[in-house]
Amino acid sequence: MDLPIGQTKDQLDWIGSCAHTIDLDQAATLLTSGERHDRSRPQVVLTADDGTADWVDVLLPLLVERNLPMTWYVATKFVEDQANFPYEGTPISWGALREAVSTGLITVGSHTHSHAVMTRLDTQHATHELDRSIALIEEHLQRPCKHFAYPKALAPSMEADREVRRRFVTAALAGNRSNVPGRTDLARIGRTPIKRSDDARRFMKKLHGGQRLEGWLREQYDLVRHRDAET
Repeated sequence: MDLPIGQTKDQLDWIGSCAHTIDLDQAATLLTSGERHDRSRPQVVLTADDGTADWVDVLLPLLVERNLPMTWYVATKFVEDQANFPYEGTPISWGALREAVSTGLITVGSHTHSHAVMTRLDTQHATHELDRSIALIEEHLQRPCKHFAYPKALAPSMEADREVRRRFVTAALAGNRSNVPGRTDLARIGRTPIKRSDDARRFMKKLHGGQRLEGWLREQYDLVRHRDAET
């Protein structure tokens, strides 16, 4: 969302030359099977959160040009209501999401309905957030919604965890963790955030599973920063 376009292009080119990009369905199958791969050329899944208009206006053409698949986790309330995100991001439309899915490169997953932080949600509220999001995605896109990412990358309550596991094939958190075939809980998939400050050296380290201390420190910071957050 907040990366300059030139930096985004460079990073996608580095990924294309140094890694094998797969979609999230393929990744789930490989992680479950325990199949290993050549570590010199990592397998990666590209993801983005929330659902802003720049996904289709800016990002999608770059992905199509490079034939790179990506998963977009959508907070459906903002798309349905066409309400700006709290950081003033303009929401994408359902029509634009349909256009993106039609390329065959984009998988749309849930990011809850209202971008609800799930650390303290009970069963009733978690069920509403998940089912409303799934229903809207499947109604508008005519595709199953099988994947989920936790808002603010915060781990859920026991009740919310149970409801997520009942509905989705995968659920993503954070932590700069590599996902190891045969040893990864699909409801706790690790993700590695990319920042403006990631130069080529740092980006390549992350691409090969590095910067784990940064990921751990970010998790601890977010636990404190978002401890009272609801969305």
